[in-house]
Amino acid sequence: MFIVLNYSQSSLKKYKIKITLNIKMFTTSEIILAIIIISLSVIMPIYYYYQSKKNSKQNNETSDNSDIKNYINKINEITRTKYK
Repeated sequence: MFIVLNYSQSSLKKYKIKITLNIKMFTTSEIILAIIIISLSVIMPIYYYYQSKKNSKQNNETSDNSDIKNYINKINEITRTKYK
């Protein structure tokens, strides 16, 4: 930040503040690349979370259903033979 003193004709001091910023401007390819990286870092964990949740549901349904059905059928057979 630079402060420049400027004396006008009315002999009053006026202060002008001159701010110089040395900011490198990014190219459009860098901006696009940054947007892609950030969006993927947000989207991919969400996608993998739902994918794993979906797979676990399918695995539970296929393995549990046959085991449960077999167990229930055994119990039904036992009770049927008892009460005949």
